[in-house]
Amino acid sequence: MAERSSDLPEFEAAPSVRIDQAMPEKGSIVVLSDAAFRLMIESICYCGRNETNGFLPATWLRKNGRPKAIAELVAQGHLAEVDNATYQLPDYLRWNRAASEINAYRQSKSEGGSKGAHMRWHEAARKKVKDCAYCYPDTQAASNG
Repeated sequence: MAERSSDLPEFEAAPSVRIDQAMPEKGSIVVLSDAAFRLMIESICYCGRNETNGFLPATWLRKNGRPKAIAELVAQGHLAEVDNATYQLPDYLRWNRAASEINAYRQSKSEGGSKGAHMRWHEAARKKVKDCAYCYPDTQAASNG
């Protein structure tokens, strides 16, 4: 069995979207034209890249998809018109993280990195740095990050 290359990012750390591997065989997907299927995948990627929680600007959708492809996605329930300026992928958050979850993950990674740097450069060297929130936890250094 082939192993993943060590230079690839961790799955959780890499910006990505999730798609069910059985999705192409589902009834409401099989009936889509190639253009509609591609637009759906591009829409999912747009939402992931821009952290929109499944919402799409109508201008982006009209620029990237033909009216027939948009109509197919709406008819099959894969796209919903919220208002004249916005569409939504109804199942996006079922498979993918919300923007708030992504931000919480980034924050936890950032805090872990800060703590690790403190341990390596301050505690290991037995020195205190005035702007370090970990060297002086009761001061405003915590807000300096």
